[in-house]
Amino acid sequence: QTGIPDATGKRRREVTPDQDAPALEIYSQILLTGEPVRFANKLKSLGRYFDVYATRLGGPESKKIAVVFSNITERREAEEALRESERRFRALVLASSDLMCRMSPDWSEMRQIYDKNFVVETEVPNSNWLQHYVHRDDQPRLMAGVREALRTKSLFEMEHRVRLVDGSWG
Repeated sequence: QTGIPDATGKRRREVTPDQDAPALEIYSQILLTGEPVRFANKLKSLGRYFDVYATRLGGPESKKIAVVFSNITERREAEEALRESERRFRALVLASSDLMCRMSPDWSEMRQIYDKNFVVETEVPNSNWLQHYVHRDDQPRLMAGVREALRTKSLFEMEHRVRLVDGSWG
């Protein structure tokens, strides 16, 4: 599960000599308490993240623990990339004077809307966004533009009326 060749049956120091002190403290606590522990850990020498499950083998006098590693590097890197993308998006929104929406890929759901006191902001996904934010007379034209942009995988710009913070249309 680690991707480390020939790790089965070897001692921890043989497989991961650079194991960090916090993980070693966790292993010591498992020997003292007998309570199994699950935690995430990065091994710098391997450049990988692992989900680690460790438990004592035997009774209270035992000095052995079993450790199961699962490589979660791809998941952790994807989570980090998403956090970075969110940070950059947030910086763009804060620096912009424009209204910005974050939509689902098929535009069926508005995930977030950011604005500088123009429309009501939301960070709660909304599948009724069209009826809530866009004037009824502009909805067909807007959705035709969205469908065409999705079909051609291209950008589009469109002006349409939106519900303002005070409930009027602008």
